[in-house]
Amino acid sequence: MRHNSIVTHPAAQLQSALALRAIGLLVFPLATVLSAGLQRSWLIVAALALAMLVTSHVERLRLARLMKVPARPSLAGFVAGLAIRSGALLGLFVVSTGLLALFRTTALAQGLGLPDIAIVSGALALALIANEISARIAVRQTAGPIASVQAAFREAGQRAGGVDGVILEGEIIPDNDNTTR
Repeated sequence: MRHNSIVTHPAAQLQSALALRAIGLLVFPLATVLSAGLQRSWLIVAALALAMLVTSHVERLRLARLMKVPARPSLAGFVAGLAIRSGALLGLFVVSTGLLALFRTTALAQGLGLPDIAIVSGALALALIANEISARIAVRQTAGPIASVQAAFREAGQRAGGVDGVILEGEIIPDNDNTTR
């Protein structure tokens, strides 16, 4: 009897997770270039920068939840992040529009419209989905090594057995109720 099972290389899942992270990072600059190519308004840059910041915040919350620490977003970090992202995307939009103007007449849209909303929401959805899948792959990949390290610590603690005290730099320091630390 023959089993038809697919055996994947252990690094294949890690490569997939990294590729998904790269997609999550590049989707907003690509959406900016697409917006310039479609001659959309420059206002879409602010919307894309805000969507990029939302994606970053979601990832920060996910990491904080995984590390079991409280997430403390700050207004200063939010404003600085928005300014940096807006500047980078605006620069890319201007360069893309300038290159486009070399080859044809350009006339940017006057305001935000339905195509702009579609571009921003599509980029945001793609980035969030790619990051979510990547995070699930990473958690699954690291679950085994983390469990084995935790088991090794539990086993080492059980072998220490009846030791009352603290192990500090390989030395057992007895725990006396009369002493202060």
